[in-house]
Amino acid sequence: MQRLGTLFIAFCMVMISGSLGALLYLVAGVPAAISGLAALTLLLGLAWWQFSALQTADRAHLGRQIGDLSSTVTDVARALADISRRVSDVDHRLQAIERRGTSIEAAAGEAARKAIHPLSAELVVLTGLVKDLAEATATHEQSLAVFEHNLQALAARPQVVMTPAAPAGAAAAAPEAEDVALAAPPAPVVRHGMLAGLSEADGLALAHRAVKAGRVEIYLQPIVTLPQRKVRYYEAMPRLRAEDGSLLTPDDYGDLARGGRLEPEIDLQVLLRCVQVVRRLASRNREIGLFLDLAADTLGDAEAMARYAEFLEANRALGPALVFQLAQEQFRLLGPVETEALAGVVDRGFKLALHRIQDLRFDARDLAERGVRFVKVPAVGLLDRSRAVGAEIHPADLGDLFSRHGIALVGDAIETEGQVVDLLDYDVKFGQGNLFAPPKPVRADVLGAERRPMRETVEAAPVPAPRVEIAAADVRREETRREDARRDEPAPRRTGGLADLAKTTIRRA
Repeated sequence: MQRLGTLFIAFCMVMISGSLGALLYLVAGVPAAISGLAALTLLLGLAWWQFSALQTADRAHLGRQIGDLSSTVTDVARALADISRRVSDVDHRLQAIERRGTSIEAAAGEAARKAIHPLSAELVVLTGLVKDLAEATATHEQSLAVFEHNLQALAARPQVVMTPAAPAGAAAAAPEAEDVALAAPPAPVVRHGMLAGLSEADGLALAHRAVKAGRVEIYLQPIVTLPQRKVRYYEAMPRLRAEDGSLLTPDDYGDLARGGRLEPEIDLQVLLRCVQVVRRLASRNREIGLFLDLAADTLGDAEAMARYAEFLEANRALGPALVFQLAQEQFRLLGPVETEALAGVVDRGFKLALHRIQDLRFDARDLAERGVRFVKVPAVGLLDRSRAVGAEIHPADLGDLFSRHGIALVGDAIETEGQVVDLLDYDVKFGQGNLFAPPKPVRADVLGAERRPMRETVEAAPVPAPRVEIAAADVRREETRREDARRDEPAPRRTGGLADLAKTTIRRA
């Protein structure tokens, strides 16, 4: 653009000079040589004037640029001076902090030495006391051993007892009865739960009769999403109903069932009832699943596991709705046979869960590879810092760790609203506990038939145990048989309790 302006000015200069020469020649009659010289002189003068004007403008522009640059340099120098001053201040502060840290470290070291010195002295004294206590305990144990030896020696001596004369037959039978009484050890007694006070043999017989008679019931407790509290799953909790109508929880009969190999049959009956519940819920278009127990003894029982696997194979379509849960301790102690059986359950599309958590040491990758999709940790175990000792990860990070491997963390045994608020910070996906709802029995219409009354009389013989079959026709046949038996049985009568029942049984035996 500037070049075009220069060309235009030059063109105008030429036109002005040419016009002046033409006027002098044509109008004034000046000779052509003089007219041309005058036109050339005017052209040179105009060119010089233009050149001078351009130089003056360039000088003015250059001066303005130099002035701007000088002001910029001045601002930069001022900013550098300010930065230098601030750096100097920071350096002084750092030196002051370093001196203060050195003095604090020295003071802390001195205070620690002063505090540790009396503790060291007390530790030496305590060590001596513990040593003296150990020596005294050893001496006491030696004395007890000598005393027990003397008692045994005294008991082994023959004792002479002054008794009236007895017939010869009675005299001969008395030592024999006495030897039998001394040889018979006391029977083990159940010490907790509903069966407390009964011998283990009577308690096991009672549980065995309940299982064989098909009196295995399930109670359902909801598992809700957090924080929405929408019911997503239920946990099926087994109960055994005794002859007098009392309900036995797993805490009551669990040890006896494991010792008497009843867990496989209980698991089979619970599975049958859970399938009935899931089918009923599916008929109502409710996407709700069930958690149910699977014992290690069931996995290790070849016959029971074969029936279990057949039933699962026939109900593979219910895979997303059934979650089999194992105790953490049993899961860690599974042998090759149990592990293979559990892998067969997972291969059929069913999910696994861990419950009864005793510690927070988990290998999330291994759990995910073995099919575990839920881990149920008690709320107290997550929130109580003292219970997290030995854990490889902070409880607050468990939810994130599990979610990276496709495992959902379930807060179990939630009792208060405060626990719910705290668990939300732990990325807990589901919650379960009496705060949301206690375990409740399944309605008879859900199972497809009302529960038949149980005979309460001791003399009644137990009904043969229903076998869990894989065909739906067999299930319907079993339910029809139970309805017929219910109509034929008399109304139940109550007794005084489990202890009275066992005493009556022993007395009549």
